[in-house]
Amino acid sequence: MSDKSNSIKTGNLLNWGAMKDDVKILDVVALTGDLEERGLVKGQVGTVVEILDIGVFEVEFCDNDGRTYATLALRNDQIMALHYAPVAA
Repeated sequence: MSDKSNSIKTGNLLNWGAMKDDVKILDVVALTGDLEERGLVKGQVGTVVEILDIGVFEVEFCDNDGRTYATLALRNDQIMALHYAPVAA
């Protein structure tokens, strides 16, 4: 059984998501493209608040006062993790 299918069967999406996509809960991420229907643009920054499925994350977008203005499910190809310290390539 592959790691992927084992993770699904055991409900271990949190660990599999972190290994596969390098994105985990509370990571700060940026949009990789515009989502005009939601009023969001490429580069807008949000926080991963839930791993919904393999490669699918619930991301919350807040203003400078901490008020949420959008929460939506995004695929891993729609976001990129932001890093604030050096990361090995």
